[in-house]
Amino acid sequence: MTNLTQLYVHRYYFNAGIWLFCAIAIAGGCSDSGGGDPSGASADIASGVGPDVPSFGEDSDQADSAVKDGALGGGGPDLLTPIPHCQSDSECADGLTCDCYQKCVPKGDLICAENKNCGSGAFCDTCTGYCKPLKMPCELCNDDVECQGTGSICYDLASGGRVCGLACLSDIGCPAGYACIDVAGVKSKQCVPKSGSCAQPGECTEDKQCPFPLVCNDSQQVCAAGCPDDDSCAGDLVCQGGHCVQPCDDATNPCENGQQCNAGHCFVPGGCVSGLDCPDKETYCDPTSSKCVSGCLVDFDCKQTSKACVDGRCVDKPCPGNYYCAFGEVCSATTGKCEDAVGPYCATCDQQNDTVCKSPGTQNLCVGFQNEDGVDVGDFCLVQCGPDFDNPCPQGYACKEIEVQEGDKRNVCFRNCSVPPVGTP
Repeated sequence: MTNLTQLYVHRYYFNAGIWLFCAIAIAGGCSDSGGGDPSGASADIASGVGPDVPSFGEDSDQADSAVKDGALGGGGPDLLTPIPHCQSDSECADGLTCDCYQKCVPKGDLICAENKNCGSGAFCDTCTGYCKPLKMPCELCNDDVECQGTGSICYDLASGGRVCGLACLSDIGCPAGYACIDVAGVKSKQCVPKSGSCAQPGECTEDKQCPFPLVCNDSQQVCAAGCPDDDSCAGDLVCQGGHCVQPCDDATNPCENGQQCNAGHCFVPGGCVSGLDCPDKETYCDPTSSKCVSGCLVDFDCKQTSKACVDGRCVDKPCPGNYYCAFGEVCSATTGKCEDAVGPYCATCDQQNDTVCKSPGTQNLCVGFQNEDGVDVGDFCLVQCGPDFDNPCPQGYACKEIEVQEGDKRNVCFRNCSVPPVGTP
């Protein structure tokens, strides 16, 4: 029988409507826990998946050759400078170590033999014997375990280099300039550069790749607010579709076929030139008729950041993670929707005769809570954290490590169960 009140003194202090938790350990302690060592499934990636994306290879030295050839951009050493070869650490400059490929590379902060020596947010680089920070998308890698996020993989770009992806459900879960695509042989979709190259990921090349109401800045290839009117443009430029452009002129700078020039602006009489000319939600500019019609061609046409264009219709975007959901909900990887969490989260239980919390095969705990006066306020179930490194608990809960007795540590989803969420009827 687990009686956590024998191991911890729980005190809750009430101040201006805010409950603060303080656990004073007698035989253990509590700490934040982000989950176990992240590692992605090792699988082959078929060539030709997406734009110039993953052609998975066997040679772990590809990342090194990419560095020497200057194939990739991003963090790390100067990619155009060859990495010095070595036989031992003594041949490397200060702060560098000789790795298993006989190259001088930066040392880590901790010496390690395996990933569990490094803690969360890091992996053990067995080639150097040092802990290294988990890598972001487009950073050079040799193995899936080096990449940040559960389900993320290390893959080969057809344009050159072996780099980290990032597991995702949809584009909304990817950094700017990346798209969430299916990769053959891998369970999780991955964030990969839209441009197909890590040298210049490029957030966009055209307006329809940007969320409404942003447009694509042609020179920087980033989504940004467009010009609202001619006064916001420099010199003689005019604002056309959110971009500052040279004014049209029938003689020297005519409009495209079917468009007319009026006061320096191209327009279609009674019609549209681009999606910006169709301000109503879930409408787009039909390229054939140059008329605003219902439906969509791209997400931009939905005019709502919470919706995406699927098969010509605007539908709710899938949730990117539990943080997106309401209290007590989780983001379903199957449906892409927020759903009620399954399990006895904060359910009342009895420490002396627990039949609610301790389900077979789980490490749930029935825990007694007290208020600021040391008065018992009830026993509640703390459910063990889930296996997803990024989403271990429902929204409103935090994954905490609790030592029930010496050597017996549990990761459970914690909140002050005696206080209902604000706004609860």
